[in-house]
Amino acid sequence: RWNAVDSHLQGMEQRWNAVDSHFQEVKQRRDGVDSHLQGMEQRWDAVDNHLQGMEQRWDAVDNHLQGMEQRWDAVDDRFQAIEQRHLINDSYLKSDLMQQKRLIALFLEEVRRLPEPLNQEQIQTFVQEEEHSLDAFYVAFEDQFRGSYEDIYNRLKVYLPLIEEAKTNIPSLPILDVGCGRGEWLQLLQESGYTARGIDINRVMIDQCREKGLEVIEADAITYLQSLPDASLAAVTGFHIIEHLPFEVLVKLVDETVRVLGSGGLAIFESPNPENLIVGACNFYSDPTHRQPLFPPTIKFLFEQRGFFDVNLLRLSEHRLEDTLEFVEADNPLASRVNPLIQIVKSNFYTGPDFAVISKKA
Repeated sequence: RWNAVDSHLQGMEQRWNAVDSHFQEVKQRRDGVDSHLQGMEQRWDAVDNHLQGMEQRWDAVDNHLQGMEQRWDAVDDRFQAIEQRHLINDSYLKSDLMQQKRLIALFLEEVRRLPEPLNQEQIQTFVQEEEHSLDAFYVAFEDQFRGSYEDIYNRLKVYLPLIEEAKTNIPSLPILDVGCGRGEWLQLLQESGYTARGIDINRVMIDQCREKGLEVIEADAITYLQSLPDASLAAVTGFHIIEHLPFEVLVKLVDETVRVLGSGGLAIFESPNPENLIVGACNFYSDPTHRQPLFPPTIKFLFEQRGFFDVNLLRLSEHRLEDTLEFVEADNPLASRVNPLIQIVKSNFYTGPDFAVISKKA
């Protein structure tokens, strides 16, 4: 029996040795796997570091590109400013050249009428021409300070529905634009299918209008209106002209406008709005030919007193001024104190920089 026990123990020892050998083998494989995982982790760390390095380089490239874009924007702004100055100078030179050509043509025409020294009539012709010596200057001034042709064209679109209503009442009568300038309003009317003509005393502007195919007459506003029969127009308009007139002349303009309009006819006159303090205290005086700012309620009163009815005022901001000032939220503790101040700023600095008096004839 001892031999059997001993043999059994030897068998168990062999099996334990086999188990131990197996465990050693498993441990070695596990150590190999662990070592492999550590190697993979190191490689992933290396990949991650490489990606971070690439990300930093891309950020540097992106920052560099943004810097280049900002520099290009600055260069582009400078080029646009230069181009704008060249366009203005080009416009002035063209206008001045047209004026000089007209003067030379006038001079040559008068010289052809010689063989005697210039008579009084010929001298008076040159004296009258002197009155137009600043026509080209004022065209360039308008381009620089009032706005481009496209800007004014877009601003004036607001009046088309009013014209449509007036023409519905008296469709057969034409429209007259007093002081038509570069012709933005006349072009709008023509494109909308209306019969319209303009009058102006600036010969350079008149030539520009005629080049566009617009009907424009060189004439003084009061003199021309006085030459028209009663009730002969559907509408009389004037944009940024009444601030150039002495008050007595303005009253005559209103009186003649009432007379020449047909029943239901419309008068539209636009002017800088001094209720906007920046306009009233500063911008108005950019034009040396302006006389004085006109208070909108006073102009409304004038039109009512001289025979118009249904007289209304428009304060105009579209295509002129963007109000970016916002009120503080009502639940903000400062709202009750700050918002009244914001309202004062809005009322005095963000009200429409232009106003229009819209009047109808009974």
